[in-house]
Amino acid sequence: ATIGKVPIIRCPRGGAPEMVARKLNKMIAEHPTLLRNKSSLHRPLLVILDRNADLVTPVQHTSTYQALIDDMLKHKANRIEFEVANESAGGRGKPILKKFDLDPDEDEFYSKHKF
Repeated sequence: ATIGKVPIIRCPRGGAPEMVARKLNKMIAEHPTLLRNKSSLHRPLLVILDRNADLVTPVQHTSTYQALIDDMLKHKANRIEFEVANESAGGRGKPILKKFDLDPDEDEFYSKHKF
């Protein structure tokens, strides 16, 4: 309550974040001076997370179809290449190399989802 208001506390269920949130809520409930500020309509939000939660990667990495292709497949000049199991040999034969051209004018899905 350093800004004079009691925060709304949110955390994922289970684990250490929930334990900390429960203890903090209990401490707030035990202090009557803090409860007076709890009814304010504009309360700050306190989000408690585990240190193992990776919050940076989703912000730094683009979530587009084009970025997924860039990360997962071999490509050059809008041509992607990947290997698939040879089903005629029961999946045990030499993999088959597949090649596809990503042309936004010809591929409706790619055109719609690339950016």
